Amino acid sequence: MFFQRLCPRSASQLGAQPAALAPTGLILIVEADKWNGKALGCSLEQAGYSVQATQGETAALELLKRESPTLLVVGGAPDPAFYRSLRRASSAFILALIPQGNEEQVLAAFAAGVDQCQTGYLSNAEGVARIRALLRRGA
Repeated sequence: MFFQRLCPRSASQLGAQPAALAPTGLILIVEADKWNGKALGCSLEQAGYSVQATQGETAALELLKRESPTLLVVGGAPDPAFYRSLRRASSAFILALIPQGNEEQVLAAFAAGVDQCQTGYLSNAEGVARIRALLRRGA
């Protein structure tokens, strides 16, 4: 599903991005463990990014057969096997958002192939800023 249908305003209505911050590539949001990424996806689209979303491992792996995203944003606290399967299917940068994570979950996510991990509350604005920084560094 594309988030553009869910966003009340398009990126063009929010003003142009400076050339140094121009978005590139596809961001895939993978919703896991009842986490909902619609608001973050909408914020990313409003910032000018190309975003697709999917729910669960099977749907994400199917989408990765057809698409080559620049970044995977995995929300929720899935089993580390979920991260391993995403890593095997894609060389894209993986950002894990674990809403109520603990050190054990974070370490397991890193061991399973995640490149960056964020625990606790993350506002949409901070999420966009973190993703922009990761992409700027060639994630």
